[in-house]
Amino acid sequence: MNNTDLIQLDRIIREAGSVAISGHEHPDGDCAGSTTALYWYVKNVCPEAEVDLYLEKIPDAYAYIGEDIPIRHSADSEHEPYDLFISLDCGVLERLGFALPVFEKARKTVCIDHHYSNPGYADINRICPNASSTSELLAEEMDPQYINDEIARDLFLGISHDSGVFQYPSTSPKTHRIAANLMEYDFNASDLITRTYYERTFEQQKIGAQAIENAFLMLDGRVIVSMISMDEMEKCHVQPQDLDAIVHAIQFTAFRRFHEQIVQHIHTSAWSVHHLVVFLEGLLQFLARESVRPLASRIFGNIGDAVNEFLDGLGVCPPQIAFH
Repeated sequence: MNNTDLIQLDRIIREAGSVAISGHEHPDGDCAGSTTALYWYVKNVCPEAEVDLYLEKIPDAYAYIGEDIPIRHSADSEHEPYDLFISLDCGVLERLGFALPVFEKARKTVCIDHHYSNPGYADINRICPNASSTSELLAEEMDPQYINDEIARDLFLGISHDSGVFQYPSTSPKTHRIAANLMEYDFNASDLITRTYYERTFEQQKIGAQAIENAFLMLDGRVIVSMISMDEMEKCHVQPQDLDAIVHAIQFTAFRRFHEQIVQHIHTSAWSVHHLVVFLEGLLQFLARESVRPLASRIFGNIGDAVNEFLDGLGVCPPQIAFH
């Protein structure tokens, strides 16, 4: 099943004696916020259920949201299959990373996501590309009587991060209403946004500046792309999770067609092929708004060749770009 309607999440949870939760590799604010919020929510709805969260390390800026959760950073091959596996904010199945075998063994699977390219890979899917975030979709599914301060805080973090602090076009009146309801709980929303979204370390600022130096334009100046090498990362003393700073460093660039919404995805040539998918998702979302029908959604291989092949397949490719 694949739809945009509510999926009666509470009923699905209550039918399971064991629940696994996960999100995409290199979790961002929406992924981390939605998965930790759901962990506590399932605990509140079904206190007797076994609940495990499978997730890579949460970025330091908001790692505190997972401090009281025994997060699993690897999969136990000996663990019995879970009754239910819930995938959040993961547009491509392979991006579940180390949690993929857990998903494949589960008796029932659910996916809640807002990525345009998500094919609906679970037994039950709620895919809403127009939503600001997975956290927004999850908040809609939750019964307020089971939401506490921590859950509200984590959902608000996810919504604020993936909406660009309520600036991106996917931010709707409904997004604001949900966020306003969450702010009724006991947490400091303003401080949360400042500390987890705007603040940058010196090293993150340096890698952002390097990304701007490496940037170039595509699609008649409507998409900006940059790549960071492993050498540049080592020189700036940053890890993959620090690369979120790049998007923030470049998102307000003035383009030749400045009145149009720009899709900006910055990626490093050192990343795996799964990270290329995120770049392609961004192009797909952009092209959907431009009424251009894509001919391909995923291409595997060398990142440079893959991007060029993808653009060439769309028939909107500029001269071949050399990726070094």
